[in-house]
Amino acid sequence: MSLAAFGCGSAADALLIAAPLYNLGIPAGLKSWLDHIYTDIRLFPGFSITYPLAGRRCVVVTARGGAYGPGSPTHGWDYENPFMRRQLVDILGLDLTEIVVDLTLAHLDPRKAEVLSVAEESHRQGHAEAERLGRELMLEQTA
Repeated sequence: MSLAAFGCGSAADALLIAAPLYNLGIPAGLKSWLDHIYTDIRLFPGFSITYPLAGRRCVVVTARGGAYGPGSPTHGWDYENPFMRRQLVDILGLDLTEIVVDLTLAHLDPRKAEVLSVAEESHRQGHAEAERLGRELMLEQTA
Protein backbone atom coordinates (compact mmCIF):
# COMPACT_ATOMS: atom_id res chain seq x y z
CA MET A 1 0.00 0.00 0.00
CA SER A 2 2.87 2.39 0.71
CA LEU A 3 4.18 1.85 -2.84
CA ALA A 4 0.81 2.93 -4.24
CA ALA A 5 0.57 5.94 -1.91
CA PHE A 6 4.07 7.12 -2.76
CA GLY A 7 3.68 6.26 -6.42
CA CYS A 8 0.66 8.50 -6.91
CA GLY A 9 2.61 11.47 -5.56
CA SER A 10 5.86 10.73 -7.32
CA ALA A 11 4.17 10.33 -10.72
CA ALA A 12 2.39 13.69 -10.53
CA ASP A 13 3.74 16.95 -11.92
CA ALA A 14 2.00 18.79 -9.08
CA LEU A 15 -0.08 17.82 -6.06
CA LEU A 16 -3.38 19.40 -5.05
CA ILE A 17 -4.49 18.52 -1.55
CA ALA A 18 -7.88 19.52 -0.14
CA ALA A 19 -7.48 19.52 3.62
CA PRO A 20 -10.36 20.95 5.64
CA LEU A 21 -9.52 21.69 9.26
CA TYR A 22 -11.10 18.91 11.32
CA ASN A 23 -11.05 19.38 15.09
CA LEU A 24 -7.96 21.62 14.80
CA GLY A 25 -6.01 19.05 12.76
CA ILE A 26 -5.85 17.25 9.43
CA PRO A 27 -8.45 14.75 8.16
CA ALA A 28 -7.75 11.12 9.06
CA GLY A 29 -7.56 10.05 5.41
CA LEU A 30 -4.82 12.57 4.70
CA LYS A 31 -2.87 11.48 7.78
CA SER A 32 -3.22 7.86 6.68
CA TRP A 33 -1.92 8.73 3.17
CA LEU A 34 1.13 10.44 4.70
CA ASP A 35 1.73 7.47 7.00
CA HIS A 36 1.71 5.11 4.01
CA ILE A 37 4.18 7.30 2.15
CA TYR A 38 6.53 7.31 5.12
CA THR A 39 6.71 3.52 5.16
CA ASP A 40 8.09 3.48 1.60
CA ILE A 41 11.80 2.57 1.67
CA ARG A 42 12.48 4.91 -1.28
CA LEU A 43 11.79 7.89 0.98
CA PHE A 44 13.87 6.81 3.96
CA PRO A 45 16.58 4.36 2.83
CA GLY A 46 18.79 3.71 5.83
CA PHE A 47 16.64 6.17 7.80
CA SER A 48 17.99 9.26 6.06
CA ILE A 49 15.62 11.45 4.05
CA THR A 50 16.14 11.37 0.27
CA TYR A 51 13.63 14.10 -0.75
CA PRO A 52 12.40 12.25 -3.86
CA LEU A 53 9.66 14.86 -4.39
CA ALA A 54 11.98 17.84 -3.92
CA GLY A 55 10.86 20.96 -5.72
CA ARG A 56 7.58 19.50 -6.97
CA ARG A 57 4.68 21.96 -6.70
CA CYS A 58 2.06 21.27 -4.04
CA VAL A 59 -1.05 23.32 -3.30
CA VAL A 60 -2.95 22.70 -0.08
CA VAL A 61 -6.44 24.19 0.10
CA THR A 62 -7.73 24.48 3.64
CA ALA A 63 -11.25 25.42 4.70
CA ARG A 64 -11.68 26.37 8.34
CA GLY A 65 -15.01 26.94 10.04
CA GLY A 66 -13.55 29.58 12.33
CA ALA A 67 -10.74 32.09 12.27
CA TYR A 68 -7.33 31.18 13.67
CA GLY A 69 -5.11 33.99 12.45
CA PRO A 70 -3.45 36.84 14.35
CA GLY A 71 -5.94 38.91 16.30
CA SER A 72 -8.55 36.18 16.59
CA PRO A 73 -9.41 34.71 20.03
CA THR A 74 -8.32 31.29 18.73
CA HIS A 75 -5.02 32.42 17.22
CA GLY A 76 -2.56 29.54 17.39
CA TRP A 77 -5.23 26.83 17.63
CA ASP A 78 -4.72 25.73 14.01
CA TYR A 79 -2.48 22.68 14.18
CA GLU A 80 -3.11 21.67 10.57
CA ASN A 81 -1.08 24.20 8.61
CA PRO A 82 2.10 23.94 10.72
CA PHE A 83 1.83 20.14 10.59
CA MET A 84 1.35 20.17 6.82
CA ARG A 85 4.35 22.48 6.32
CA ARG A 86 6.52 20.16 8.42
CA GLN A 87 5.39 17.08 6.47
CA LEU A 88 5.26 18.47 2.94
CA VAL A 89 8.17 20.92 2.96
CA ASP A 90 10.62 19.69 5.60
CA ILE A 91 10.20 15.95 5.03
CA LEU A 92 9.01 15.58 1.42
CA GLY A 93 10.75 18.67 0.03
CA LEU A 94 7.70 19.96 -1.84
CA ASP A 95 7.32 23.55 -3.05
CA LEU A 96 4.23 24.39 -0.98
CA THR A 97 1.55 26.98 -1.58
CA GLU A 98 -1.29 27.23 0.92
CA ILE A 99 -4.77 28.60 0.25
CA VAL A 100 -6.71 29.15 3.46
CA VAL A 101 -10.40 30.06 3.57
CA ASP A 102 -11.60 31.09 7.03
CA LEU A 103 -15.02 31.38 8.65
CA THR A 104 -16.73 28.89 6.34
CA LEU A 105 -19.33 28.16 9.04
CA ALA A 106 -20.04 31.78 9.99
CA HIS A 107 -23.31 31.86 8.05
CA LEU A 108 -24.70 29.06 10.25
CA ASP A 109 -24.37 31.00 13.52
CA PRO A 110 -26.53 34.11 14.00
CA ARG A 111 -24.00 35.35 16.59
CA LYS A 112 -21.41 35.59 13.79
CA ALA A 113 -23.39 38.09 11.68
CA GLU A 114 -20.72 40.75 12.25
CA VAL A 115 -18.05 38.63 10.51
CA LEU A 116 -20.08 37.56 7.48
CA SER A 117 -18.39 40.16 5.27
CA VAL A 118 -14.98 38.90 6.43
CA ALA A 119 -16.07 35.33 5.68
CA GLU A 120 -17.27 36.30 2.21
CA GLU A 121 -14.00 38.11 1.48
CA SER A 122 -11.95 35.10 2.65
CA HIS A 123 -14.04 32.89 0.36
CA ARG A 124 -13.59 35.27 -2.58
CA GLN A 125 -9.83 35.52 -2.03
CA GLY A 126 -9.51 31.73 -1.75
CA HIS A 127 -11.30 31.22 -5.06
CA ALA A 128 -9.25 33.94 -6.77
CA GLU A 129 -5.98 32.41 -5.54
CA ALA A 130 -7.08 28.92 -6.61
CA GLU A 131 -7.95 30.19 -10.10
CA ARG A 132 -4.64 32.04 -10.37
CA LEU A 133 -2.65 28.99 -9.29
CA GLY A 134 -4.63 26.72 -11.60
CA ARG A 135 -3.77 28.92 -14.59
CA GLU A 136 -0.14 29.12 -13.47
CA LEU A 137 0.16 25.34 -13.13
CA MET A 138 -1.45 24.77 -16.53
CA LEU A 139 1.01 27.18 -18.14
CA GLU A 140 3.92 25.37 -16.49
CA GLN A 141 2.67 22.05 -17.86
CA THR A 142 2.31 23.35 -21.41
CA ALA A 143 5.67 25.13 -21.46
